[in-house]
Amino acid sequence: MTLYDKLWELNLDTSLIGLERVNECGDEFSPIGATVIGWESEGIHYCFVDGFGEMVFSVNPERLRPCHVNPVSTSFSDFLRLILACNGTTAIEQAVGWDKEKFYRFLTSKNNRISKDGKTVLRTIETALQLKPMEAPYEYIKGVQKEFDYGRLLFSKAFYEMTGEI
Repeated sequence: MTLYDKLWELNLDTSLIGLERVNECGDEFSPIGATVIGWESEGIHYCFVDGFGEMVFSVNPERLRPCHVNPVSTSFSDFLRLILACNGTTAIEQAVGWDKEKFYRFLTSKNNRISKDGKTVLRTIETALQLKPMEAPYEYIKGVQKEFDYGRLLFSKAFYEMTGEI
């Protein structure tokens, strides 16, 4: 059984940490071969993409340039460790457009507060799945993105037509 399956077997309300579970494919903004693993809000979602193993991607339809799809971790376990370190998914997705100072300031701000129930979800993930929070989340995310070849991501004809790239 994969770590992904183990997480969902815990039957947690992961929407409290920005990872609402859905059983569907992505939308027109998702790369071809995407399997959505959770929705954050307003179209922002996280997915695996065929051909990229356990790498987790964030998709933000409002950020078309330079790229609305960004890798955030090389594995699902690292993705969960990022969630533990960041009190949820928001800072993970936003890291692509933030500098280091803004990222870490957000982590300690009132805008990144999490409910008591959300804290319980995080503690359960940490203990049940035996994971520790990522030690340097911003540096990790930026390292993954720096090494990634964005040209390998493919999108549907509908996406290219919608964005005027066809």
